[in-house]
Amino acid sequence: MPRLLSAITLLTAGLGLAACSGGDITVKTDLDEKYIVKESAVTTTTFNWDQKIKDWEVRKKEWQEIASRWQSNYSGCLASLGYDFCSRLYGSEIAQSKSKAEESAKSINALKDFQGNGENPVTSIRYRPIFVDVNNERNAMGYVSLTCLNPRLTSKEAKRLFDLLELKEDEVSKKKTPKQDAYTAVSLEVCKKYAYPNANRFSYNIDEDQSKDKAAK
Repeated sequence: MPRLLSAITLLTAGLGLAACSGGDITVKTDLDEKYIVKESAVTTTTFNWDQKIKDWEVRKKEWQEIASRWQSNYSGCLASLGYDFCSRLYGSEIAQSKSKAEESAKSINALKDFQGNGENPVTSIRYRPIFVDVNNERNAMGYVSLTCLNPRLTSKEAKRLFDLLELKEDEVSKKKTPKQDAYTAVSLEVCKKYAYPNANRFSYNIDEDQSKDKAAK
């Protein structure tokens, strides 16, 4: 599952960050392991607004079609069973599907507003870290898809945008493994270096089809 993190979740004991302003990003664990991201392993792209808007448009159409089918069933019911019975049978389904269609339409408009506000609210990044164990063995980890959020957005705007992008926020108090802590710290630093210097919110997802570790040189 994608993870949305705020800066507060980065205050994790046992992790150290090496300076990254002029080269690789390196995070050390309390076991003296390292996670390294080389510049050559980072790709920054423009966020695909059109695809996300299209996803919501498909969803809106689906709900509209569902509402239409319920309405058709309701009309057929009225011809033989009467208003009260048919309203109880189909009324809530019709109302719910119409409401979902309207919510989808509002989401489309909201995404278009974010897209056109000129602040470049989201940057997409793909990177691949190298893991160095205590024996100094190096392994290339899975690719990470990272969505960095512009820190100029207010907390309310940030929450709304990530809701629209359907990215969920982790519980701050949730216990994480050292590996998860390292991915969190590395992802924040990647956002800061390649997207927004003051970045503090982001979402990352380890690509499932690239998750197997491979030997790194």
